[in-house]
Amino acid sequence: MGRTIKEQIPFTENRAKKTRELAFKEAERRQKLADRGFFNTPVRTCDIEQEIQVMDKNSGLPLSAQRFNDDSKLGTRLDTTVFNIEYDGNGITSVSPDEILALYRSLLTRTKNIQFELKKFNGSAILVPVGLQPIITDKKGKKLLIRDKIQKRRFNILDEITGKENPVEYIRVSNPFNGKYITGKASNLFAMARCSGTQIHISDTTVENAISTHN
Repeated sequence: MGRTIKEQIPFTENRAKKTRELAFKEAERRQKLADRGFFNTPVRTCDIEQEIQVMDKNSGLPLSAQRFNDDSKLGTRLDTTVFNIEYDGNGITSVSPDEILALYRSLLTRTKNIQFELKKFNGSAILVPVGLQPIITDKKGKKLLIRDKIQKRRFNILDEITGKENPVEYIRVSNPFNGKYITGKASNLFAMARCSGTQIHISDTTVENAISTHN
């Protein structure tokens, strides 16, 4: 898959520079965590990433968060579509009751702050932290993908490849408004892009522990 993407998106010095900048930024972030002792002891840790959808509270239709994201100082990022906002919780946290509670509170505070700032851009905007966007069809939804040529090209390539790899041809999701089903290709990444929720990443110290956690 990586080779296919490289063929479609050839190497340029400008893209390489951006990649190096991102790598250095991430290296610096991890070094700061190392300086704080996060990697000194082999204990289980967790990290939370939240995805939310921006919708019109009156119609239920998605609202573009591109301008909000570009102007926001809250450290948010768009995820696949223009109405999906993604952000982190409190960072890597030890799995203990006190630290998980602090992580939860930080995530709740961030969500409230984003909702407050979002209303300045659009008074009818509301955040939906978990669930499926039930109204938009695949055909309409493709117009809501992030408007970036490289992103769109990667999206199309990944969609084509996963289509060949996925043994399940279609997915069916119940529409909570009318009981009907949304049917789409199981490989279609837009089906995933229409969903939002909380992602919890848990680290383990051994392969056996990782398998046990996964199961």
